[in-house]
Amino acid sequence: MQSFTLTIEGEADRPVVLRYEELLELPAVERTVPMSCAGGSREDAVVKGVTVAHLLALARVRDTARLAVFSCADGHEESIPLIDLLQNEAFLVYSVSGEHADKLGYPLRLCIPGKFACHWAKGVERVELVGDRREGCSESER
Repeated sequence: MQSFTLTIEGEADRPVVLRYEELLELPAVERTVPMSCAGGSREDAVVKGVTVAHLLALARVRDTARLAVFSCADGHEESIPLIDLLQNEAFLVYSVSGEHADKLGYPLRLCIPGKFACHWAKGVERVELVGDRREGCSESER
């Protein structure tokens, strides 16, 4: 994981680039969350990661930011209103049941408690904070 970095940029006064090892040093949350899918399958998992709120504070998000666009390793982008991320206490998961999140979106997977797990961004590499609506998937439309 030496080459992995998470970038948080856009409508931020202090854009952030964090190496994987630096993410592991940040204050972490650990929660049991349902990994439920729209198709009906559900299993609970103990996940650990860094809150989106903490990462936004590090980047000093501007008042003009309305959305976070999560860019994933596979080219997928997920656009989610900041208010939804904060109200649902979203976080970026790096560990599932004490192990790396290999099967579930390694190295980072967005976790939004209360939302279907099949829509959580997987393999997150970049978060762009924007003030406008973006094309593509949007959690608020589901």
